[in-house]
Amino acid sequence: MQAYNDGQAADHRFQSFAADELNKLAFWNATGSGKTLLLHVNIHQYLHYFQSGQKNIYPDKIILLTPNEGLSRQHLEELHLSGFGYAQNFNKAQTPPRGTVEIIDINKLGDEMGDKTVAVEAFEGNNLVLVDEGHRGTSKEAGAWMSRREVLVRGGFAFEYSATFGQAVAKGLTVVKAEQELIKRKARMLFETANLKKLDASQMQQLTLTREDKRKARAMATREIYAKSILFDYSYKFFYEDGYGKESLILNLKNEDYDRPDIARQYFTACLLSFYQQQYLWNTNRDRLVDFNIEKPLWVFVGNTVAGEDSDILNVLRFLAGFLNDKASAKQWLKDLLANTARLLDAKGNNIFQNRFTPLMQFNADVVYSGILKLLFNTDARQRLKVVNLKRSKGELALRVGDAEPFGLINIGDDAGFLT
Repeated sequence: MQAYNDGQAADHRFQSFAADELNKLAFWNATGSGKTLLLHVNIHQYLHYFQSGQKNIYPDKIILLTPNEGLSRQHLEELHLSGFGYAQNFNKAQTPPRGTVEIIDINKLGDEMGDKTVAVEAFEGNNLVLVDEGHRGTSKEAGAWMSRREVLVRGGFAFEYSATFGQAVAKGLTVVKAEQELIKRKARMLFETANLKKLDASQMQQLTLTREDKRKARAMATREIYAKSILFDYSYKFFYEDGYGKESLILNLKNEDYDRPDIARQYFTACLLSFYQQQYLWNTNRDRLVDFNIEKPLWVFVGNTVAGEDSDILNVLRFLAGFLNDKASAKQWLKDLLANTARLLDAKGNNIFQNRFTPLMQFNADVVYSGILKLLFNTDARQRLKVVNLKRSKGELALRVGDAEPFGLINIGDDAGFLT
């Protein structure tokens, strides 16, 4: 830290470590690099030193915090698979045995007891706290969450895990800047100005931060918190350099083409054809791929908006329905893509899908269209797209063609609301 501070301006430097800052460690792990298993190891590791040979001694609570209910369910399954028999979702009506891993999502933590929330003070004590995707509480809107988490950890120890700590706290504050923010807030409240130069010495004296203010500033200083506590950086660039992760491919169109609905549909058709090509190659070469342990290709859409006419999810459904309903256009576009006809161009006039479908060029558009229906949509005949609410699986909607087997899954929070 000293080496870092030597090259920084005064308000970018970090304060010296205080003793009560040494109760947290953070692991910056790329998605898929094993942070869930690392979390399990850290529980065993912490208990090994905490118990010091006395097996019946445990922290007051072992708490696993997650960003949502879906991840809570996933963690519960993973803990059981790793042999943690005493693991359960948090239930404020129960007092589980000491040593039980209690899982709770951050949205259920509050300042007061409620029907669906529990007051954070109920967890105060010598706790072991494990935080999955810890940076979810680092935005300005989530300042209350950072304070609650600080209460949970105070007197105990925390491990935090995230794939994107760096991006999440890039604009975070140092303790010095956080204290300056609090002083300005006090000035606005007391003297209706944030310009400290306008204040005299007696007024400035009134802005002196209390011990609690300084504690709050340290909780606000997310940049400094994680810079001091990240023990291991295995972020995506290192994960990728070790041979893991995905090969990315970004194909840009001409600027003026982005607002053309017909171009968007053609682009989607090309992406659909690309996925079909992966499936075709995987199926026809499965015996040769066994040694490489390659799973069946998966197509994932990550949406930002759910509701409204501009919903990302709704747009994907429209594309899928359009491919099924407008067979003539779909086949023409497939024909052009297989023939390297330049329909989708970049800013320099290059065909962005040039020679990308060589393995499929032996087939005509009719054969490929039928293959897509069978391999991707699980149907032999073109019918309407159906969206089915899976009543027994909260937050999940199935996609299918007619009465065929489902071919896709939508995972959202408000499944019933989306259907209406």
